[in-house]
Amino acid sequence: ELEQRPPLDALLVTFERVMQLGFHVPDEEMRARVRLIFELPQLRSAFRDALADYEREFAAVITERSDVGRLEARVIAVVAVGTFAAVMEDWAMAPDEQPFAAVADANLAALRDVLSAG
Repeated sequence: ELEQRPPLDALLVTFERVMQLGFHVPDEEMRARVRLIFELPQLRSAFRDALADYEREFAAVITERSDVGRLEARVIAVVAVGTFAAVMEDWAMAPDEQPFAAVADANLAALRDVLSAG
């Protein structure tokens, strides 16, 4: 089903599904772990390095499995991974400790709005 969709649409559907999965540990514990990543410079740097690796790998997969060119695949990957990072940071650092799904939904709605504005 996803392979029949345009890459960006498939990405948004995949994001929605992944964000609904939840964590293998309680939210409070996961929030504390993720908060440390964003509070400690060494962990934040390592997280950013890992995200850059994910962007490159994801772009390669998009290019291999679709007719999307290398540049467009890179842009899609950067948007995808950047949105994921924003969701994680917004969720972990929010003072009101919102549910993960609510933060993910808000970020995905913002992404859809931005993409449809063009």
